[in-house]
Order: sequence, then C-alpha cells, then structure tokens
Amino acid sequence: MKTNTQQQNEQDLRSLLQNVSARRVLWRILCAARSAENAFCVRDPYSTAYICGQQSIGVWLMEEIWRADPGAFMRMRLESEAAQRARRQTQEEENDNP
Repeated sequence: MKTNTQQQNEQDLRSLLQNVSARRVLWRILCAARSAENAFCVRDPYSTAYICGQQSIGVWLMEEIWRADPGAFMRMRLESEAAQRARRQTQEEENDNP
C-alpha cells in the first residue's frame, strides 16, 4: 500500500508529465544522467564510479516516471526524436539557401 506522500509524489509527477515543456526538461535530465549508456571506462575506475552516480539518479527518475505514467517515457522519446528531425531539416534548409 502506498503512503500519502508516495501518492502525492506520483500525482505531482503526473501533473508535470502533462506539460510539454516539463517533459522536455525531464528528458534532458535523463539524457544528462546517461541512463542508457554503458558506465564502464577502461582503466579509469573513478570515471566509471562518476558515471554510475549520474546513472543512479537517471534510473531513479525513470522508475518514478514509469510508476506515475507508464506511457510518458515513450512519449518523451518520440517528442525528442521529432524535435531532432525538425532541427536537422531546418539546418539542411538553411544550408541549401545561404
């Protein structure tokens, strides 16, 4: 059974996830935390430990998002990919028309 605090935290996150700007910020945090990368750095245990620390925050945030709104992670990913395509297209158009 969830505590009142846990329920409130999930509701707060669900509210954030309804906002496009908030989803963009959360996605940037997940990317900065390098959640989807391999943390291992050859011959550098300190860098490995540092990346693992970043990733632990990213994994925690990802779990919170999944718990609050299971579809939100995929929505954020698709929105990010669409924004990247739009930026590339704009850059290509600018390069074609100097």
